[in-house]
Amino acid sequence: METQLLSGEARQPRLSGRALAGCAVGVALLALAVRLAAVLAGAGLGGLMGYDDGVYYAGAAAMISGRVPYRDFVLLHPPGILLALAPFAELGRLTSDSTGLMVARLAFMVVGGINAALVLRLASRFGVLAAVVGGGFYALWTPAIYSERTTLLEPLAGTALLICLLLLESPRRHRDRAAVVAGLALGAACTLKIWYVAPALVVVVWQRVDGGRRRALQVVAGGVLSVVALCTPFLALAPAQMAHMVVLDQLGRAPRSGSRLTRLVSMAAVSSPGANGQVQVVLIGLLFLLAAVIAARTAGARVFVALLVVNSLVLLASPSYFAHYAVFIAAPLALTVAVAVGVTVADATDPRRHRLLLHRATAALVCGAVVGTLAMTRLTHGYGTPLPEDFRAAVSSSRCVVSDEPATLALLDVLSRSLDRGCQLPVDLTGLTYGRAAMRGPDGTPMRRSRNPLWQRELRSYLTSGETVVLTRESGTGIGRDLRRLLRRQPVIASGDGLEVRAFTSPLR
Repeated sequence: METQLLSGEARQPRLSGRALAGCAVGVALLALAVRLAAVLAGAGLGGLMGYDDGVYYAGAAAMISGRVPYRDFVLLHPPGILLALAPFAELGRLTSDSTGLMVARLAFMVVGGINAALVLRLASRFGVLAAVVGGGFYALWTPAIYSERTTLLEPLAGTALLICLLLLESPRRHRDRAAVVAGLALGAACTLKIWYVAPALVVVVWQRVDGGRRRALQVVAGGVLSVVALCTPFLALAPAQMAHMVVLDQLGRAPRSGSRLTRLVSMAAVSSPGANGQVQVVLIGLLFLLAAVIAARTAGARVFVALLVVNSLVLLASPSYFAHYAVFIAAPLALTVAVAVGVTVADATDPRRHRLLLHRATAALVCGAVVGTLAMTRLTHGYGTPLPEDFRAAVSSSRCVVSDEPATLALLDVLSRSLDRGCQLPVDLTGLTYGRAAMRGPDGTPMRRSRNPLWQRELRSYLTSGETVVLTRESGTGIGRDLRRLLRRQPVIASGDGLEVRAFTSPLR
């Protein structure tokens, strides 16, 4: 059932320029609406959305306050996210920290809408149905909604990759310039998350095979230029620390979370990891495999399948795994499914095709895969944990406020104030356990944080450095028995929803 792109385009209806723009706007608004609805139905824009988003926002705030990334605080990723969030952190400094973070979260939801529109545009080459399926699938797929609800690395890196793919479709007379600019976008993705080196290699190999050595070198040149321009200033200020945190600490990570089965369940957007969930994973996996086979036999779509395979392998092989990582495969998966649906339905409705019954059966199966997948996934509402109203008053008079989750400081409007006063802020507190506070047991495996004396010393130094401490994630932070006893001896001045604020009569050392 091989379909050449040119012949496929000739017999599949295409969207006109105005209709394409209208559909792109529509799918972008749909994506924005479901992401915003999922947050507003939970804790709202001012709720706690996990650990990582606060790290990146706090890092940007620390940077614009004059602290040097990697030297003065911990960041286990390239510096691109700090540059992206710096305008929002500056807005927070001029207004309030919570305003800056909430506006940043809205902006990242808009990025999710842009990503859905870009998927639609890329899929539109394969017909109207492919465009609608691709954009709609991305807009409504649970991992994409979950990741693009707040300030994480993957949404922006995904945008850069999609822009790169779109630029590489440029008309022949603009191809040289477009290839360099596509490389710039690809390099920008790598400065957000080092994982994007893998899809970057796929794109370069694709250009070498389809466009020749010159075109591949143009993409590489753009990528190198982008990485050098964005990373060199940070590397110059903290060369050893940056290399250690971004490269060595990442490569040295030992497996901490997510079995292969758990990851597959998450990547398939299945709601339950139990027996029923495993059956769903198998069914969805087989349907996606069918879509990949069809797309791989379609000229012009093979790069989507290659990206899907490589990105999936990265997710399965990575030392750690969290739910929002699944968006790493969202765009190539949506494009693969879109092409499979568009091509298969076109074959099934083309009276010139032989074995028409087979094509129609395949079309029904592939379309059923799309509908079934979206039906088995969840447009999950209720994201986030709200901060109790009295927390703000509880910390208002403290000179230095510390917390085991940096987003808390921003949402309580004490982040910029604490930075200005010279208060301690490691930014990625638990990131220390991958670097200077890392310890391994006799068997060579990482020592549990609660039993790691290096980590307990670092944690005590920070959590007892202020007048007030806000505790939100005791189990994830790995507070040991002795430190827990010390903290529990301090008076609770506010609490609620499993969170608490404790005050020290004088800073402990």
